[in-house]
Amino acid sequence: MAVCVFACYLGVEKGAAPALGVAPGSRCEMLSVPFQQTARYLREYPDDVTASEKKAINRILDYDVLAEKYNPELSDPVKITFRFRDNDDDPKLDGYMKDYFKAWFAMFRRHPGVYIQATLNNIYSYNDPFHMGRGQQGVYRFYIDKMYQKKAGIDVSYVGPKKIQYIFRLYDELWMRAPGLGLILSAGTYTWLTLLLMGYLMVKKQWKKILIFAIPVLNILICLVSPVNGLIRYMWPVMTIMPMLFWWILQPAPKTSSN
Repeated sequence: MAVCVFACYLGVEKGAAPALGVAPGSRCEMLSVPFQQTARYLREYPDDVTASEKKAINRILDYDVLAEKYNPELSDPVKITFRFRDNDDDPKLDGYMKDYFKAWFAMFRRHPGVYIQATLNNIYSYNDPFHMGRGQQGVYRFYIDKMYQKKAGIDVSYVGPKKIQYIFRLYDELWMRAPGLGLILSAGTYTWLTLLLMGYLMVKKQWKKILIFAIPVLNILICLVSPVNGLIRYMWPVMTIMPMLFWWILQPAPKTSSN
């Protein structure tokens, strides 16, 4: 199963995407965690940075604006300052990244707590069922509000009376705000359901059945290094297979042959 998954991934990433002219993602997309840690460090300890560390950071990110742009639950404002976003294959980048991580590690040794805080602030909503996080930005959005229109630089006109859009908005808010319904739309709910179902199988000593949980566990781990705290669409794969996981654990154990 793992071979099939990776074969499909590589087929799309290395074959179909380049053939269709899809530009590869920037290297910075994989560096949300260390970039957030650096930005928080500069916000908390701006005077505890050596000249060489500042130079190493500034070669990769815009040092002067990192502390100001830092958002504890969203790494995009920090990542947007990545200086090699449009020339990720620059031969100088590997050397610059090596110097950056030397500075990153030296700063970690001085104030490790800041790094831990930066990480927890960017992931806690994936573990807290009662916190909607950034997932509440329109779970079932039947409309695009003006803030997103302006951010995307688009102008959206809707067909039909405004009352219909108002009803859609209320429906959206109902799912996000109503007691109980909100839990269904919380990323943290599905992290805990995954852990509880795995715990149930452990108690029942049904070890082989636990193997299928590699799928949701891998998805959750990827969420924990993602750029956004609690964004529900990152958790959709786990949400969609959850009914199947319940069915899976409730299946009776196969009867063993008397032979």
